[in-house]
Amino acid sequence: METSVESDPNTRLSGTDTLDIRLLGPLRVTRNGMSVPLPKSRKLRALLAILVTEGQPVDRSRLCDLLWDLPNDPRAELRWHLSKLRKCIDAPKRPRIITFEDAIGIDLAGCSVDALELVELEKGLPTTLPDLSVFADRYRETFLGGLDMPGTATLIWLSSQRRRFSSASRAIAKALAKATPFDDPTFLRTIEQWLDLAPLEVEGHRMLLSYLMTHGRLAEAETHLRTTEELFFDEGLPLTGLREAAKYARSIGSVAMAE
Repeated sequence: METSVESDPNTRLSGTDTLDIRLLGPLRVTRNGMSVPLPKSRKLRALLAILVTEGQPVDRSRLCDLLWDLPNDPRAELRWHLSKLRKCIDAPKRPRIITFEDAIGIDLAGCSVDALELVELEKGLPTTLPDLSVFADRYRETFLGGLDMPGTATLIWLSSQRRRFSSASRAIAKALAKATPFDDPTFLRTIEQWLDLAPLEVEGHRMLLSYLMTHGRLAEAETHLRTTEELFFDEGLPLTGLREAAKYARSIGSVAMAE
């Protein structure tokens, strides 16, 4: 039987317990700097990710609908998975998995969660190049990378979350690329990082083509342009903007070569 700790808040607050939960890339948990072994169960990993990213207690019925299509007793399955999750997440003096009547929550006080940090960063992007560079490298991985979930509801949830966090990653990569001076040694890498995450961004291709042509790397620029035109064509996107970007890049490249 599960135990609610709502009635004793001092229990939750006693003891030091710092968790680091990595949801970008393969799921990883460390406690006080030590790796926490996780069961191989995909549903347990998805359950932890749901509780962490929802931001509020989640109804048991919703958890059952998300994680189980046709079990004989989904609530029993949920209880079993919660008991396993508690062994990974709870500390003797710091229970993390919390029950609220017919909902389940997670206490993230003292925790760091990379995916949640990512969306907070998107709301107020840092403006200095060192900070942006660190964040762009740190948050490039796919949400729950390598985790494939059976079941329509779980797959829809996972796809939605991946879009959410990928969008935030693209925003940080774009901010870094636009903040990096054209003559900075890292400029090319930052543009390539951005286009790796957002290959259909015409502005990114304009900046890359401009850089290559300004530095006399004309063959590379033309190869990139042809490859990108094929990509846009395959995606059913108009080529007008891309070709205008190439025209602009050629014009500033000509000026640079003439100087």
